[in-house]
Amino acid sequence: MEKISQINATVLSFCLLISGCSNHLIKIANEPELTADAIEIGSNSLEKIKPFKDGALYDLLVGDIALMRQQYETALAKYSAQAEETRDAAIAEMAFGIAHSLRQSHQSLALAKLWLEINPESIKAHKAVIQSYALLRDPISALPYAVWVARKENNDEVFLAVTTMAEAGSKEQVSSLIASYEQISIAPDREHISQLAIALLLQKSDRFEEAESVIKDFLKKSSNDPRGISLLAQVLDSQKKIDEASSVLREALQKTPSNDKLRIQYARLLTDYDRKEALHQFELLHLSIPENQEIKYLLALLYLDQDLPDLAYPHFRDLITSERFSQDALFHLGVITENKGEESAALHYYARVNSGKHFLMAVSRSVELLSKGFNFSSARLYVSRLRQTIPTQAIPLFELEAQLLVRAKQEKEAINVLTMGLMKAPQNKNLLYARAMIAERLGNFNDMENDLRTIINQDPENASALNALGYSMVLHTNRFHEAYDLIYKAYLLQPDSAAIIDSMGWVLFKQGEIKKALHYIKKAMTMMPDPEIAAHLGEIYWHMGDKDLARQAWAQGLKKNPNHKNIITTMYRLNASLIAPENPK
Repeated sequence: MEKISQINATVLSFCLLISGCSNHLIKIANEPELTADAIEIGSNSLEKIKPFKDGALYDLLVGDIALMRQQYETALAKYSAQAEETRDAAIAEMAFGIAHSLRQSHQSLALAKLWLEINPESIKAHKAVIQSYALLRDPISALPYAVWVARKENNDEVFLAVTTMAEAGSKEQVSSLIASYEQISIAPDREHISQLAIALLLQKSDRFEEAESVIKDFLKKSSNDPRGISLLAQVLDSQKKIDEASSVLREALQKTPSNDKLRIQYARLLTDYDRKEALHQFELLHLSIPENQEIKYLLALLYLDQDLPDLAYPHFRDLITSERFSQDALFHLGVITENKGEESAALHYYARVNSGKHFLMAVSRSVELLSKGFNFSSARLYVSRLRQTIPTQAIPLFELEAQLLVRAKQEKEAINVLTMGLMKAPQNKNLLYARAMIAERLGNFNDMENDLRTIINQDPENASALNALGYSMVLHTNRFHEAYDLIYKAYLLQPDSAAIIDSMGWVLFKQGEIKKALHYIKKAMTMMPDPEIAAHLGEIYWHMGDKDLARQAWAQGLKKNPNHKNIITTMYRLNASLIAPENPK
């Protein structure tokens, strides 16, 4: 059953906690596309402007025309000049809107400050300054302006939003911003809001224990604030204090059961360790907000997780028209109907998946059903037509068809398909690697080496290609020194890869470094008890004279794969048996 991915439970209700500051603090112009209509130029805007000299009016007209022609730099220059010349708030606002939409951070700030200088009591001008500092990633300078706005609007959202401007990973900036929050407050009776901001910053810099302490102090003064409750649960979750996090959210929901944001956070938290309770919470959410597509999708996935496909089916059906979830929904509908034996319906759903993370799996299942209902040639024709109708997926479809051919023991035809793909994308590493692996299976080491060398030439740090070439050299040649260099480089790039560690051990064994080889192979076997590694470990023990340990290693591998070719051929070559001979009396 597909594992449901964890979704971050970031549901703090104050503005911009995730998406950033600049698009929400103030809406001067529609972004990202800048148009004359978006910034309200023309007669309506000029009605707000006091009478100007002819030269000023001419420049404004030129600016308007430049906007209509999408000549934004010209428009910005004209409006900026006239904002300075006329000191008119409407023109300054217009100029700021253009500069900000163009992400001209320094000019945006200068114009926002000019606007504020002209009209010191303008909330919009204060927010414009905050936006400009957001572009500059300068939260400390933005904070005093946010305090002013928060006091005027009696709303702490902008005050808290400044925390989102801090640069990720900048410990110095976060520490300085925390100090600034400690020295400032929105209003005499709202000092504790600074604690919420500080806790957010501590969380941002992964100082979770400190964040927990600060947010708990905040909740002593504002115990029912959902922002603090949500943040405390996040901080506890980050410290793997799952029971405490769930308890915080559960108790809050007992007091305010209608708080959907907290319930969403609680339901997502539960998906990691209590799927049945998570399902119950998502059912409650679906009753509360039935049109929420994400909740509907997650609910359907949980029904599948709990082996309740009939309950999942109608929710996936509802999501077929969803822009965000349609492709996933179609795939799961295919799985549900296929598992019920409704192969025609399953094929119908799979065939409608044309993008997304399930695309290749949907094609694979379609090919399987077509092969079963018709023949393998029909299935291949289906893949070929898909490459024409969805050219953006052509390369992975070449790879998929090759995999299907290998499964059908048609390796030479698989080589031909991959070669066709490489004619379209000669340097594609996936296609080259796939062709190399099939060539190795067919015993064509030179062809395999050529493809892997092509990959390494364009990507010298491709650990997979380095390891594959080095290991194949050990198997098919006596170029052990060259093989060691390739494998060792792969090992330096990926020291935690069990496959590469096994290769290191095997090349060392071939070079006669048996004790060193044993160290690597044992480590690889501990990390990944694979039959291939078991074959190597058993052979090393056998050569060292530890035949009982060799038999144990082979037996472990055969338990996982009773017909593993490499273990069986190794034992045959060494004239070994899993049963030790009886000791003579």
